[in-house]
Parts: sequence; structure tokens; C-alpha cells
Amino acid sequence: MPKYRIAELLIEIKARYELTPNACRDYLVETDEAPDFSVCADEEEIAEIHASTENCSLGYAEFHAIFRHVVDGAAERGVTLFHAAVVEVDGCAYAFSAPSGTGKSTHIRLWRKCFGKRVDIINGDKPFVRLKDDVLTVYGSPFCGKEGWQRNASAPLKGVCFLSRAEENSITRITDEKEAMMRIFTQVLKTPTEKGIVETLRFADALIKNVPIYALECNISPEAAALSFRTMTGLDLSLN
Repeated sequence: MPKYRIAELLIEIKARYELTPNACRDYLVETDEAPDFSVCADEEEIAEIHASTENCSLGYAEFHAIFRHVVDGAAERGVTLFHAAVVEVDGCAYAFSAPSGTGKSTHIRLWRKCFGKRVDIINGDKPFVRLKDDVLTVYGSPFCGKEGWQRNASAPLKGVCFLSRAEENSITRITDEKEAMMRIFTQVLKTPTEKGIVETLRFADALIKNVPIYALECNISPEAAALSFRTMTGLDLSLN
């Protein structure tokens, strides 16, 4: 079976339909190493997702089922999927998290528009995060939202921002640990295993203790991007 290296995990993926290998092709590796784990979706899973999801092909249903298995296997090995859009600036990663439809993609698009090639996107929707040697590192993944924004790349996580819509722009540092934990847990995919839950809690605790976390109320203006950029990176670049 084909093997893919995602967030430093070697994963063997068996797929019936072409959508999954096409989506994962940037992570394909040729190696004789034993995989960390293997996943596939059975016919019952595929049929259930296909029947319950509007305008869903069998290939997409399989991809979605495989995605859940990859997330669960990764969680048990200390790698957490975080629902966020992540950009990289000068080798550092900054994550924007919010419920779907709030404006994560719009905001990172503004970063690209306002600050140019210095900003690159690691993943537009579902990156993985790994805690290693007291450093949280973000990794691109093939699970990246409808825009298809993803790179097989990684960078240390230096800031997280939870977005909400507002007419006026404002940003505040979240210092209350309970509030931070609540926000984090609304944006991580829950795993069914005890070990996965323990590792997810470990991720959340490390995120709170090691990475600045912000709440950004914003509109879709360049000034909103400038505010979050200055606050999170400490840089003050002129708008393009």
C-alpha cells in the first residue's frame, strides 16, 4: 500500500477511489520503513457518509472516513489536528481558528494581499500540531478545506488567534486558562480513544503555556490584517 509522511508520521493508506491518493500526493514517500499505522475505510463507512452528506461522491465519502482514521491514529501518537488556517512568516507559524464560515480564509488571504510573498500558507483548514522537545510545531496536511491551500511544510507555532466578526477591529490577549481551554477544545477534532484524549489534553495544556493566544474581533479590511500581523509577529510592515 502507498505510504505518506504527514506530521512526521508514516501512514499507510489503502483507498478504493482516486480522490484520496490525489489529495495526498504531496505527502507520498517511497520507503521500506514500517508504517506507524495503517488506515482504510470499509464499504459500510463509505456508504453511511455518502448517504448522509448532500452532493457527496463515493470518493469524497471515502476520503472523509480515511481522514477520521488518520486523525485518530495521529492523536494516539501525540499529533493533534487543529481546526485553523495557518500562515508562515519568516519561518514562524501563526494560526487563525474559528468555526467554519467565520472568515479564517478571508483573513489569511488579507495577510497575503497586504504583506506579499513574505507570507506563505501552510494549511487553510486542518493542520496537525506536534509537541516535541517543548516546542509546538505545525505541519501541513492534505486535509485543507475547499480552497485547497496546503504545503508539505512545518514551522514552530508562535501565535494563535481566535476570530470573530465585528464592525470594528480589536485584539486582546487571552490570559484566562479556562477561556483558552474552552476555545481550543471547540476547534480540535475529538478522538474516541482514551490515549487520544490524554494526548489532546496534553496538546491544549502545552498550547496555553507556551504560545500567545489572542481573541480578534474584526471586519474584512486591510486594517484588520495589519492589527493581527503587528500584534502576533511583533513586526510593523507597511501595507502593500
